[in-house]
Amino acid sequence: MDVNQVLENKKLVIIILAVLGITGLFCYFFLWKDDEVEVVEPELGIVNETNVVKQEKIDTGKLVVVHVSGAVQNPGIVRLTEGERIADAIEKAGGATEEADLSKLNLAYVLEDGVKLCIPRKGEKEEGEYVSEDSGEVVEEGAISEVKKEEASTKKASVVNINKADQEELTTLPGIGEATAQKIIDYRKEHGNFKAVEDIKNVSGIGDSKFNQIKNLIKVK
Repeated sequence: MDVNQVLENKKLVIIILAVLGITGLFCYFFLWKDDEVEVVEPELGIVNETNVVKQEKIDTGKLVVVHVSGAVQNPGIVRLTEGERIADAIEKAGGATEEADLSKLNLAYVLEDGVKLCIPRKGEKEEGEYVSEDSGEVVEEGAISEVKKEEASTKKASVVNINKADQEELTTLPGIGEATAQKIIDYRKEHGNFKAVEDIKNVSGIGDSKFNQIKNLIKVK
């Protein structure tokens, strides 16, 4: 084999290797890389979208149902989110009428499920509570029914020991329904006996107004 033929064979080998190298680089950058992107990127996108959907479905609050009556545009049942206040209930009942006397209410008072809220009118005599949880014994347009007046006069004859009274005895107090009576019992179990009658105001739902109604009808010894 002469020198020229050897050189020709070497050139041929070099050309073949160069072509193979270029072909390999082309496949790597334009075929294999694209396949990798198509497999990985969509999976990442799907995970992110799933997370967003789950966050949007988180429950934001418990439903509270309240009966609104008195000086509002649309008296009746309104649905609130737990933690909403008297001002929110009035707004969802269509707003107060021109004759409403909102100065008598604590608009920031947080309402509980199942209560009845009565919006007073200007000039009405304040004789009872505007937020009540008692069934059938709710203040209606600022006036106390004759039946309730008779019950109130009867209750004055006996004094209830709030450290010993059961639920039935506690509900004989004006403005104390079954739910509030149970709260008194639960508070007593958790914190021990009341030291003074004023301590009953530590029970949820018993404010100054309700305490003034019962302070002469309760005792701790």
